[in-house]
Amino acid sequence: MNKKHFALSFISVLVAVACSPKEEQKTEKKPAAATASGCRHPSLATQLHTDLKAAIQSETNKFIQNDTNQFVDADKITAAADQLKVTINGTQDKDGQCRSKLSIVIPQNVQKVASTNAPLVGISQYDTIIEERMGSANFQFNGSTLTLPINFTVKGDPISVTQTDDAFQTAATALTSALLPYGVKENVTIEGRSMTRDMALQAVQMNGGKIPTAPSTESTQANKPTEQENTNTENETENKPKTEVAQQPKPPVVTPKPSEITRVTPPATPPKPVESPEQKALREAKIAEAKAKLAAEKAAEKAAKAKAAREAAEAAKLRAATEAKKDTTPKQPEIQRDFTKAQQPPLTPNRTPSANTQDDDELESVRKAHRNADQEIKSSWKKISPEIQKELVEEQKSWEKQRNQRCRQAAAGAGSEAEANKLYMQCDTRMTKERVKNLEGYSIP
Repeated sequence: MNKKHFALSFISVLVAVACSPKEEQKTEKKPAAATASGCRHPSLATQLHTDLKAAIQSETNKFIQNDTNQFVDADKITAAADQLKVTINGTQDKDGQCRSKLSIVIPQNVQKVASTNAPLVGISQYDTIIEERMGSANFQFNGSTLTLPINFTVKGDPISVTQTDDAFQTAATALTSALLPYGVKENVTIEGRSMTRDMALQAVQMNGGKIPTAPSTESTQANKPTEQENTNTENETENKPKTEVAQQPKPPVVTPKPSEITRVTPPATPPKPVESPEQKALREAKIAEAKAKLAAEKAAEKAAKAKAAREAAEAAKLRAATEAKKDTTPKQPEIQRDFTKAQQPPLTPNRTPSANTQDDDELESVRKAHRNADQEIKSSWKKISPEIQKELVEEQKSWEKQRNQRCRQAAAGAGSEAEANKLYMQCDTRMTKERVKNLEGYSIP
């Protein structure tokens, strides 16, 4: 038994000695292989993406430190940087120096949100922000993909990348500017009031693309005389030379008795209602919409007038041609008319009392509808802001003139004065209701 154990132990030692040099050789070859393939290391793109996110985060922190509005959330920009797609192509290796073409793709959803929020971080032209920040660097940008050459070195495993020029940092700065609007918070504070991001965008739009700022306390109190200034003024008056004071006679000083002194308290004025930025933005948007509608209606009215003028000119031309044709047509002999029938009075139908009552009821119904329409148009006019009313005055006068003209034409074919009044009121009521519907578009609730 002992001989067998000794033989097995001796064989194990020989095997271990034989294998040891090979293992050492394999271990020594690994660093050499890693160094040779450093510029084309499989994790190079991942490491560049990590370095890019770190650079973007650093630039974002610089912006937030200097941003007085505090609209941007750094975590949201970090999330956007995670969505960037980083690839490298055309890698070259020369004496340990690496050169590659870096491509960075900005997702469409990130660009869409950032483009919408751009005015809140002071960017007026978002489409050109990458080109502006890249400056004179060697790059290409097709609207979503930024491509540029970079020079770097690679060391270690896991690798660390060291940039040997400013191209990578310039790209990080440009991308930070493009991602900043994406990081705008859902709720921001403007003029000391909290509002949603959409309301803030509307307020910026109403303010000419600039973020509204609350007036400083110093500016509002600049024109108020301080207590020290009042004291100085009184001292100056007391210290004036007597010669200047003697030039004017002093009125007698009458000291009132304590019982005669009454304290007058000025009436308290109620504070004006403070309009929130949301209410102001909605009101101004409503006024702008009403103005746009008014401009469109004026343009349509001008087009209608031009069309009516063309039709009138064509009708006049046709009448002139017809009259000229009549003049050239030989006259036919006049036909003898039997005037005996024409001299007879026209037959009038016999009216019963019930028919008269029915006509009176119908006329009263027409009058009532006419009065209601008149009240409706007055009420609609009061709901329109004074600013819009001034612009609608001329249009309202033109409409009234057109209404009167049409309703007179409608009443001209009546057989009696009562029927003429009824036809006129019916026409007036119909056109007034149509005008009320039109004016409702300008009213501000």
